[in-house]
Amino acid sequence: MSTVVTKGNPQDFFLQQSEIPNKGRFDISCSNHITGYSHHPTRYGIKFVLSGSESYEVNHHEYCVNSGTYLLVNKDQYHEFEVKQQQPSKALCIGIDEMLLQDVYYTLTSSDHQLLEQPDSVTGSELEFLEMVYTTGNNSLGQYLMNVKAGIYKNRESLPIPEEELYYSTAYHLILSQTPLLKQMSRLPARKKGTSQELYKRLYHAKAIIDDYCLQPLPIEALCKEVALSEFHFYRSFKKAFGLSPHQYYLQQKLEKAKQLLLSHQHNITDVALHCGFADLPSFRKAFKKAFAYSPLSFIKQAGLNN
Repeated sequence: MSTVVTKGNPQDFFLQQSEIPNKGRFDISCSNHITGYSHHPTRYGIKFVLSGSESYEVNHHEYCVNSGTYLLVNKDQYHEFEVKQQQPSKALCIGIDEMLLQDVYYTLTSSDHQLLEQPDSVTGSELEFLEMVYTTGNNSLGQYLMNVKAGIYKNRESLPIPEEELYYSTAYHLILSQTPLLKQMSRLPARKKGTSQELYKRLYHAKAIIDDYCLQPLPIEALCKEVALSEFHFYRSFKKAFGLSPHQYYLQQKLEKAKQLLLSHQHNITDVALHCGFADLPSFRKAFKKAFAYSPLSFIKQAGLNN
């Protein structure tokens, strides 16, 4: 990944940077006023903001990447970046070589016998991922990046693990994270690839909103307006992609939050029910038991026995 700084001081920009041929490149950057562009024909880019925010433009799409989120960019894409803030923005940028990703994909999708008999028979199929901004809490790659972030701050703003391990692990978690998304996108009825990608991005954004605000009232009209879809199109497409209607997914996330609160042993059942937006205790008990086959009280007792 070649990065060209067009405005700002490159020496102030990079805190650490390194590269291993045929595997990848990484840099940890810090700046409050810098612009430039980046491109590499065979590397996939991950722009993970550690603090602050950064702006990117890829294929005429603008992305604002805030702290704790990351932007995924496919290979051979020119992208511009810009940082203009009073406080410095810090970011970890990782470029993963196409050959390494092909190797990881082949390993994860082949049988043990095939891997032993044909260790070098990499698929050669084109890998294309969904270019968009991802939150870190709901996917394997995001959780891995958060662990790396914690290590960077403990290690005085430098990489806390061997560089080669960073590339292997990032490639592995990237494939793990993208595989279910691509399967979900394939369920959508849109005929054109670009249309299905755009539709899936909007659905994913709505899903992320539900994840973040599931304890608050979320009228479907407001979600539809946020992602610019008609109500029926949104309802039908969401269910096709994720296997649940928006309401079912919303209820599922509320109940998962309730489970976490019950396991903390810091709240009684009534408080948890009201905190999670249920009208009363009976409706909470009914929904909880239907989802988990335990009443809230039985769940607490069972959890206590297992501990």
